[in-house]
Amino acid sequence: MQALYLPFLITFIMVMLIDRGLFGGYEIANGIYATFLKSQWDPGNCLHKDFSEVSSVADFWAWTEGPLLDNLWAPFQNETVQARQYIGMNTIPIGALKVRQVRVAPQRCSRYHEALVKDCNEQKKNRTSRTTSTDKKKIDECEGMQPLREYCAPRYGDLVSGATEDHAPMHINAKQLTKEARQAFIYKTAEQLNSFKACGFHGLNSRYPCDGYALIVPYSWTNLKTRRVLRELRDSDWVDEQTRAVFVQMLTYNPNLFLCSHFQIVIEFTAGGAVIPQHGMTTFRVFSWHAPWWFFLL
Repeated sequence: MQALYLPFLITFIMVMLIDRGLFGGYEIANGIYATFLKSQWDPGNCLHKDFSEVSSVADFWAWTEGPLLDNLWAPFQNETVQARQYIGMNTIPIGALKVRQVRVAPQRCSRYHEALVKDCNEQKKNRTSRTTSTDKKKIDECEGMQPLREYCAPRYGDLVSGATEDHAPMHINAKQLTKEARQAFIYKTAEQLNSFKACGFHGLNSRYPCDGYALIVPYSWTNLKTRRVLRELRDSDWVDEQTRAVFVQMLTYNPNLFLCSHFQIVIEFTAGGAVIPQHGMTTFRVFSWHAPWWFFLL
């Protein structure tokens, strides 16, 4: 029995290491990162930015119309010509491009703020020449205090405030939207989105699931059609104060290395107003056993 242990251990280690393809995955990651994350665009003030400098919703939309779409489709297309181009010369984007967001359900804003505003207004109303300097200082501190809106958007996954993920249809802030754009305003489960098993993401603020509100861009869409639909989402405030994370997900294939990669770009929008760009990638083989001699391991 002991004589079989060493051959079994060697075979097990070979199987585990051969299937991973670490070096090829590293090369693919460098190519994809350089294409989508290091490419710069001009936001209009001659200060070029890359993905790591995304700091607002406007920057996110500028990045999608710039480095993302410019590097996925060949230029100078019309409405009938569709041709996605290679990423870094050797990697092919396959399948659909998915733009997805996770949202929080709105909650009633704190009543403490309303009470403070009411108290400030009373002090201003009762201010006279006999008002003490201390009271005048308090009144001056109240300047600019305004009532909050009725509903606020809490942190995602905040158990203290009871925050929950939003599943209700989004309000469409536009008179007319195409059928393709309307799909992004309806919540879908991970099964409905045919999500990849590794699509979940552990961000700096929370761990996000694979469901949400998504625009599915089929491989058959042209560059111009994709841009038009994304602009509809931008103009309809698809990303708003309830958005806590936006994901751009794609699947790629490198025929030279026989590897597929699931690449996702993530931008977290915190309840405090911070914008945090991140990314992640999972690389795997299409078929583990394709070399002539690997049948000995089966």
